[in-house]
Amino acid sequence: MNPITLKELLLHTTIRRTFMRAAQRVDNQLDGIVRVSEGKLKGSKAEIPQDTQDLYKAVSIAADTALVQASGVFHTSAKAEEKRIIELAQTLDLWPWAEQIRGFGPLSLGLLVGHAGDITRFRNPSALWKRMGLAVIDGVRQRQIAGRTPEATKLAIIHGYNPSRRSFMHVVSENMMKQNRGCYRATYEVRKAYRLDQAWTKGHAHMDALRYLAKRLLKHVWLVWHELPIDAAELAMVPAPKVKDEDAVVEAAEEVLAVVE
Repeated sequence: MNPITLKELLLHTTIRRTFMRAAQRVDNQLDGIVRVSEGKLKGSKAEIPQDTQDLYKAVSIAADTALVQASGVFHTSAKAEEKRIIELAQTLDLWPWAEQIRGFGPLSLGLLVGHAGDITRFRNPSALWKRMGLAVIDGVRQRQIAGRTPEATKLAIIHGYNPSRRSFMHVVSENMMKQNRGCYRATYEVRKAYRLDQAWTKGHAHMDALRYLAKRLLKHVWLVWHELPIDAAELAMVPAPKVKDEDAVVEAAEEVLAVVE
């Protein structure tokens, strides 16, 4: 792993995140001005006086151009950072392996390394899970700890939770769940079915399966990074075939039975 490439990935990932947050703030400000100018105030049922609406309409006209331009600059700057992250990711030793995974492109790989840092320093996959907000600590999932008491501060240090890194892994797992048609999609389906059998709601089962998919991906990233083999049984998993109607389901079932017989 080229240390210069790693440092660049860390730098460009941080800059991209800064631009994305700035764009979100500007977009929220613009949205708030527009809502008030239309007589809508988020979180309140009170009617906005007409003179206040007129004032915000005047402000929105003046602010619209400036805020839209600012948002455009931030989004464009973030895209420029993403372009550089993609270029750097494709130089990583990990890229030939990652390139074969549908739904896990160079941007996802680059941002993963940019968020995680040098994966060599993690002694096992569990340490990488904790870095990305997916660990289980003392029997409970890793989370953000609120409060300023000594106990809360101590617990927050133990958890070491970073919402940005956890949010990133959620996006990655969502994309792979939708796009991947290999072992990662199968991992999601098997885990979701397992939770549904335990009478979990569909929503909870879905979120748990996404978390499980993300952890499986990170485990494989850690293994490949350390030049260790991935369990063949995990790679051999295949998702259920897509079917459009009941006739197709019956036909697929008959084909499977014919092979078995």
